[in-house]
Amino acid sequence: MIRHRPAGSGHPYSDDTEQRSPVHPVAGEPLRLGVRTSADADAVDVELEWRDAAGISPGRACPLPVARSSRGQAVDGGHLASAQARQNRAAGGWS
Repeated sequence: MIRHRPAGSGHPYSDDTEQRSPVHPVAGEPLRLGVRTSADADAVDVELEWRDAAGISPGRACPLPVARSSRGQAVDGGHLASAQARQNRAAGGWS
């Protein structure tokens, strides 16, 4: 199973592993795409399309696994995020 939810769970203080961050991308700014997988997945291959005035450009990415306890976070979300994270640690994540 592979799951990507662009807006994640909607948690106000923490990004989910399977979330796009930022939820509303800005041209020229960094973007993180995350997916969550079942524990038996050993790799994820991503196909992307960039759309701009010049048209559509295809691309590929091979995300790296993230620690299950991190939920893909770049920073700690505090005690509320930690409580939610405990429920999500069984699955693997890629970012």
